[in-house]
Amino acid sequence: MTLLTAKDKAFITGNMREVILSSGQAGVRHTPDPDAENLYGKNDGPYLTGETFPLELQTLPAETLTKMGADAVINILPDQELNSEDRVEISGVMYKVLSMEDQNCFGVVSHKTVKLVKHHVS
Repeated sequence: MTLLTAKDKAFITGNMREVILSSGQAGVRHTPDPDAENLYGKNDGPYLTGETFPLELQTLPAETLTKMGADAVINILPDQELNSEDRVEISGVMYKVLSMEDQNCFGVVSHKTVKLVKHHVS
């Protein structure tokens, strides 16, 4: 038995898309350079600047973020590609992807929630 029709699923994902796009916020995806020499692992090499993508930056109290072990939490579209070794730049601040989780509504992935930590360049 299917709880949601294709129309229902499109409605759910469409509404979340509207929410994320209406936030007017964006991030820039930075990916590890696959051709670079990485003496100390992937995270040490240079990064390539990729596409700008829409996001919704959640407004959470510092206490909540600390309990989560994150510096920021964003919502992104379900089809947005983002990997654990990527960096995300938001308003000039660079973050590392800590974790990413699909958000399901009755079996439909409506969006992804991404926890970020600040990336401090030395």
